[in-house]
Amino acid sequence: VLICCGGGGLSAGSAVSIKAISPKTDIYLIEPENFNDTERSFVNKRRVSNEIGKQSICDALLADTPGELTFKINSKLAAGVLTVSDEEVKEAMRFSFQHFKMVIEPGGAVALAAALSRKIEFSGKVSVIVLSGGNVDLDLFNQILGIEFDSNPLPSLSSDEKMEVLNIILAYYRLHINNFKPLKSLEIVKNIF
Repeated sequence: VLICCGGGGLSAGSAVSIKAISPKTDIYLIEPENFNDTERSFVNKRRVSNEIGKQSICDALLADTPGELTFKINSKLAAGVLTVSDEEVKEAMRFSFQHFKMVIEPGGAVALAAALSRKIEFSGKVSVIVLSGGNVDLDLFNQILGIEFDSNPLPSLSSDEKMEVLNIILAYYRLHINNFKPLKSLEIVKNIF
């Protein structure tokens, strides 16, 4: 399983759930190459920070240091950490849009970037790539795709129309939240601490 990693919350929570279901599954955390604090923390066996002044398009993953709690979980449950370049992330975003018709934010595309650039061997294995988030700046996304869109394609909505759309969205989320059944993963977390 390949999972994006910034501060480590998504990856730690996912790792706990995955290991509860499939203890032998290997989990790899994926970071932008200039923000590889988790990778360096794994090597040093303690939390280390990123260098000041580095940049990446993966704005959702730009944590300075892995979280204290999440680092403990990830260092116990993850098999390793891989890094990808911004160019590999852009290629993954294009690939996702062209082949899956999915818009993925840069930070959410790092796992796909790792897979497409063959950072790990997949041959003969069942593999899962976690794609996370679609919160990407429209101008950046257009630049990555190499196409131009109208930056304001939505019609103006009245206050009543906005409330109607909001109510539809809230009803959808209530339906899904009421059907959510959390996994019983507390034993794994208990054993880590």
